Amino acid sequence: MKKWSLLWIIFLVSCSVEYSIIPDIPKSEGEQEVSIKITFPGSERVKTKSPSTYAITAEDENTVKTLDIFAFASAGDNAEPSEDIFMYRVTVPESKIANADGSGATKNVITSLRRLPQKQRFVFVANLPSSISLNLVEGVTTQQEIADQLKFDGSLWHSAQMSNDYTPIPMWGQKKDSILINSASSLDLGKVYLIRSMARIDVGVVAGLTDFKIKNIYVCNSSDSGYIAPYQSQWGEQVITKTNTTSNRVGAPVVYSFPASGDLERTIYVPETDSLIVNGIDSVKPAYLVIQAEYKNADNFYRVDFTKDRKYYPLLRNHGYVTRIMGAKEGYQSLEEAQNAPMSDFNFSLLLDDNENSDINEVVYLENQYMLGINVSEVLFDWDKPWIGKPLSGATEYYPLSVYTTYSGGWTATLSGASWVALDGATTGAKETPGEVKIKAIEENRTGKEREAKLLIRAGMLTKEVTIRQSGGANSRMICFGSGNVATTRIPLAFANEARGGNDLFVGLSATNDIEAKIIWQETGGGQSTFTAKVGTPATYTYTKECHIEVTATAGTKKSGNAVVAIVRKGSGVSIVGGIDEDEVLWSWHIWCTPDNDYMDESYHNPNVSSFMKRTLGQYDGNKGMFYQWGRKDPFPYASTDVTLGAIVNRPVEKADNRLDAIMNPASFYYKVPPTYLYWTGSSPVSDLWQTTKTYNDPCPVGWRVPDKSAKTFWTTGTVSDFLNGYLSEDSGVWDSNGNSGSLWTLTGTGDSRDVFMLSSSGGLTDGSSDFSAGHSVRCIKDIQLIKTSL
Repeated sequence: MKKWSLLWIIFLVSCSVEYSIIPDIPKSEGEQEVSIKITFPGSERVKTKSPSTYAITAEDENTVKTLDIFAFASAGDNAEPSEDIFMYRVTVPESKIANADGSGATKNVITSLRRLPQKQRFVFVANLPSSISLNLVEGVTTQQEIADQLKFDGSLWHSAQMSNDYTPIPMWGQKKDSILINSASSLDLGKVYLIRSMARIDVGVVAGLTDFKIKNIYVCNSSDSGYIAPYQSQWGEQVITKTNTTSNRVGAPVVYSFPASGDLERTIYVPETDSLIVNGIDSVKPAYLVIQAEYKNADNFYRVDFTKDRKYYPLLRNHGYVTRIMGAKEGYQSLEEAQNAPMSDFNFSLLLDDNENSDINEVVYLENQYMLGINVSEVLFDWDKPWIGKPLSGATEYYPLSVYTTYSGGWTATLSGASWVALDGATTGAKETPGEVKIKAIEENRTGKEREAKLLIRAGMLTKEVTIRQSGGANSRMICFGSGNVATTRIPLAFANEARGGNDLFVGLSATNDIEAKIIWQETGGGQSTFTAKVGTPATYTYTKECHIEVTATAGTKKSGNAVVAIVRKGSGVSIVGGIDEDEVLWSWHIWCTPDNDYMDESYHNPNVSSFMKRTLGQYDGNKGMFYQWGRKDPFPYASTDVTLGAIVNRPVEKADNRLDAIMNPASFYYKVPPTYLYWTGSSPVSDLWQTTKTYNDPCPVGWRVPDKSAKTFWTTGTVSDFLNGYLSEDSGVWDSNGNSGSLWTLTGTGDSRDVFMLSSSGGLTDGSSDFSAGHSVRCIKDIQLIKTSL
């Protein structure tokens, strides 16, 4: 028998994501219409890499085909389930459960509940299997007796069930408080939590482990059936610490084929499975996995147990068990040999975390000893200090870095390399205790360049390095009103200096007499916000790197709008906006104003990989976004009649190198003039103005960039009509195809064209290509994977 060594890490998590449900079934005499807000289990797990979907999707995991509401005559808010007596049942069919938006994240339903003289308590069951036949006697059956009947067959979720033919997962929830329904008016029942009745097991392989190819996963000794309802004594709105399961186990192992690419995710679902102990001895062996893999051109079998410190853990409902293979040696020669292998000599670490806010996903591991994990390996701060992803209001400016270790001596945090960043609070933490390091930028970045510092997290011999970055600025600046009607943002002039080559662009210029902040254009189509700009106070000094522009937005009825603001040199007589102006534009920025910062809506973000911004640049309600020529930083509105303070001008290219003219004329759309000037840049295309690494010309806000073609994987359309704003012709600048199609720039392409994502009214996303000089929209992709991690 061959001994083996398999280096792996397993995570256990539970989580929730909120959905709204408002019932929709006509009420009759003696019934009262109610609204219910139901929170479903989250579909995302702590991830050690970004796995591909193999079986069902994240939305499938949260599917609700039916919703059963069981009403009980309450024996009191603190009564045991056995004391509550069944009164009636309402079944809401799938036809009455409709998505409220394009993402399926919100569902609307209507139902009615009976008006009774006594208080009622409600139990909610989603996706009740048709095989379950309930014996319900009104006024007699107790809640506990119903829970005992909610037993399901676990084999329904074996690997044969794929995304087009899967069994929805049963879920359960309860209103813990009693409610009196005795009025004809509508009633809001408030929030209800549902949890899945099954555990999920994901298996993955670390990138670069090319000599280890998984073929099959065998799930051994798991329960063959389960209960939809958890133990009442362990129910605290998702906090499940004890199984409610049958003692029956599957016979032969359940086999799952491993996909050719990606990880095995959302495929293995099993009922809760206990690790049964009698007098300190395993009376029934706990559930475990056997991994069949090709290693050194031969099949090897590896046993993986859900264990820590020689203690076996049960598989709990609504928990995810994520196993990542880090490295391997020779295993056993057969499945049977692995099944009968000892359960002690394994190389692994187990992170057990029942906190729904857990976000540990960057892990290092010392074989046979301990692990160290953090939530991110990189943190980005804006130039004026707040970390990217900071909520709009009510939050501190520090970034909370999560730390966890199993090392007996705990962990320490040490900062080095910069005076502009500091740690606020604890720099040490104990073993197996979730910890937090508060990282805080303490000064603005006045260099115009991005800068970085390093944070070292150490636990014994293990270390994790965190890169802390601070932006030097960006060409797009967001203004979000929140609850107010006036909002201000600042823009560092040092960014413009560096973007123009770092050649001391402003040296010798007086902020009072020589330079000025100027609105080049702003929208006025109806209800948009208005903008003013000035050089930041104090305005009496000669320019230094502390100088900045202040832009103030005053809300219109839409509390939204777009503008381009510039820093200009007074009285230079340089042409801008189609005529001779007194001033020379030295650099300009796009100001994008929205009611709030929902452009970073988490529902549009996978927390561990790049993901698209919720909307295109410049988009808000009633506006389909801005247009850009490929490589230009300045936008053009989708209707030139909606701008004031100077119209957008379409003009021909007249120079072999037109780049500086484009900087000085941000409101000029340069169309090509064959055969000499085929690009807005002049006679030659310039292919490095936008890159995968954010450039000075990148039009996206800090923390975002123009996507490459591979980003298509992360596409989420939302409302398709929001993107059908047509394009601007490369031959004339004329607006075309509005309402029929839309197009989004990418970085990908060669020669004199770049790839675009094409959208049509049918909602499809297809590939296309375009000339550099055409005007298309930009939907930014996240430049960093550290903005926020959440389950």
